[in-house]
Amino acid sequence: MNKKTYIPIIAVLLIALIIGFFAGYRVDGFSITQVPTLSITIPHEGSTIFVDKKEYKTTRNDNQIVTIKQSTQGTRNFIVSHPDRWPWTKNISLRNGNDYSLTAFNALQTPVFEIITQENTEYGSLVAEINATKLPSSDSQISSGDTKMSLYVDNDTIFATWNGTAQEAPSLFCDNNECVRTIKLASFITPIRTLLSIQAVMTL
Repeated sequence: MNKKTYIPIIAVLLIALIIGFFAGYRVDGFSITQVPTLSITIPHEGSTIFVDKKEYKTTRNDNQIVTIKQSTQGTRNFIVSHPDRWPWTKNISLRNGNDYSLTAFNALQTPVFEIITQENTEYGSLVAEINATKLPSSDSQISSGDTKMSLYVDNDTIFATWNGTAQEAPSLFCDNNECVRTIKLASFITPIRTLLSIQAVMTL
C-alpha cells in the first residue's frame, strides 16, 4: 500500500475522531467511552451555574434546562446561585456513559409577606378558608407544585420533607454531604393554630 492510499484512510480516521470527540466520546485505554452528561433544571431566570467553582452559564428563562458534559468522570461540585435566593449546591460522583438529571432548589433569602386587613375585599373569604382548613400533619402534608417538598405542623414547629431523589436534595436538607429527608424549618413560641403561619414558607 503506497503513501497515497494511506492519506484517505488517515483522513477518515481523523474525521471520525473529531466527530466522536464533539459527540462526547473519549478513548479510554483500549476502549471508547461516552463522557458523563448532567442536565440541571434551573427554576429561576438569572441564575448562574458554577462547575467546580468556575462560572459556567447564566440562565435567561425560568425552568431552563442546562446540559453539562464533563471531560472526565469523577466527583464534581455544582452550584446554582441567584441574587435573591440561597445558593443550591451539590457534589455528584459522575461515571462515564451515564446521564444525570437534577432540579435546583433555591429558596428566597427574604420570605415575602402580605398584610391583609379587614378593608381588603377578600378578607372575609380568606379568613373563612383559613378557619375551614385543617393544619397539615405528618400523615397529611401539603406539597409544593412539583410535589418534591412538603410541609407539616407539629404543635409549635413547621417541618419540611424532601420527597425527591437523594441526588436532587437541596443544600437546605444536607450538611457535609449528609442529607436527611425531614428537617425542622421554623419554631414559634406558641402552638400554630392556622395556616397563616406557614403560608409564607410555601412561597419559598
